[in-house]
Amino acid sequence: MKADARTIVLVEGGLAPPAAFIARQLHLKTYRAPSDLADEGVRALLVLAQDLSRPDRLRQLVKRLLPLAQAAQRGIFIVVVALPGQEAAALGAAKSGTGVLAQWDKKPGVVLSQLTVLSDWEKIAEACARCRCGPSANLSLPVLDRNGDELEVPLDPEVDLLMRRAFHDFSAIRISSENGGKSRASVWKIETEGYGLLTPFIVKCGPAAQIEEQINTYRDVVADRVPFRGCAPLCLDRCVLGATLQLSVSRFVEHADRLDAVVTQRDVRPVIEVIYNRVLRRWREEPEVKMLSLLPEFLPRPRQTAYEPGLFRTYRRLGRVGFRGPSPKAFFNRLGSIPPGLHAVCRAHDDLNLRNVFVCEGLSDAVLIDFTRAARRPLSHDVARLDVGLAFDDQLQDAQQIPDNVLEDFYSGDLFAVSISHMLEGHSARHRLEAIVTLRTTILREGRAVPLDVRREYSIAVCAGLLYFAKGKSPSRLLKKSGALADEA
Repeated sequence: MKADARTIVLVEGGLAPPAAFIARQLHLKTYRAPSDLADEGVRALLVLAQDLSRPDRLRQLVKRLLPLAQAAQRGIFIVVVALPGQEAAALGAAKSGTGVLAQWDKKPGVVLSQLTVLSDWEKIAEACARCRCGPSANLSLPVLDRNGDELEVPLDPEVDLLMRRAFHDFSAIRISSENGGKSRASVWKIETEGYGLLTPFIVKCGPAAQIEEQINTYRDVVADRVPFRGCAPLCLDRCVLGATLQLSVSRFVEHADRLDAVVTQRDVRPVIEVIYNRVLRRWREEPEVKMLSLLPEFLPRPRQTAYEPGLFRTYRRLGRVGFRGPSPKAFFNRLGSIPPGLHAVCRAHDDLNLRNVFVCEGLSDAVLIDFTRAARRPLSHDVARLDVGLAFDDQLQDAQQIPDNVLEDFYSGDLFAVSISHMLEGHSARHRLEAIVTLRTTILREGRAVPLDVRREYSIAVCAGLLYFAKGKSPSRLLKKSGALADEA
């Protein structure tokens, strides 16, 4: 049974107020015997700790928890409900009572994220609604490489266990690395054997909080709001949670290539138009006009802090060859001093880079992945992010250079007045340049529909995108271009 079909919350040791659970379409039921845990509709088990101020009550709670290990084995979320102020005591009892959830880890005394201690009923109901403990592990599941042979390098034990839980219902899985994006998370393509066919998935594994953010974003703002064919759907019942890690499992985009693998060879202007006119249309078609300062929108303070070490390295490198422009700190101050103005704001992908766009066969469709950071941003944000990546992505530039003078023309002065002569001079990378022109045409058209002049906003968005690359390996010219754009904005 899928996680979303499990709606029963068992209550052991008393009664729970039903309102918060009913609001989340969960049904409370009194726990009477271990056989109740066999019901496939059970999603969570609440153990009411009662008053733990007396030592005998703590011992009783430990005894009550001992027979409930099978709840963990069935993928049932366990919540020990403590009185306010007694959470620490309840957690100690829970660790003693549940001991080792053997399907997760072999280390004694470890209680993993399948068990939590809470005292607020709204938080308890929300935790029950959002939990995805998933099934127990299929320890006999063959985990193979892409050719069907044993893995040369075994997976991390926790990752291996998560894979065996996520794909417990198949007869075998084949794993191949799909790393190639900028994320620190590990990414694999998983081909599954069973049910008479080979079913492919894409799996991202990372810190539990980070993956949880992606899953919640998908469920809250992506599902039912982005066309099905425009977004690789998450398989929520397979997004299992472990001690420190979690899996994000989505359908693999078949018969498609990543945009960075296509744009050097083919005209991708139809793909660009599909992204903004169809896939993201519902997010972008009715933006809200607000008074905003742009620097925090394009470069929030935590991101500025993360960029600064790389930018200072670039600044020092440029200083050795005579550069006398502003320091990164002065540069951020300059951007921050740009006065607030009216800007169109919409829901944005927020990480719309080349590796998060897949081009389907025939160039007639696009699929976006990795909506982890989806948030409300100025209209220019998603367009400028792709604009700068098409020009300055390191791997694209290594494979297909755009001449410096062409980049100078495209990223200085008026970004919407690109010369025909430079288009011709950059003919070897014409598909990339044509895609950039299409992006800028798109944002101008959308701005006029609001109606707002988005040119200054777009210049600042591009400036922020240039800074992302300026902190990298070959960034010198990018810091100079960022400074010039900031001056003009």
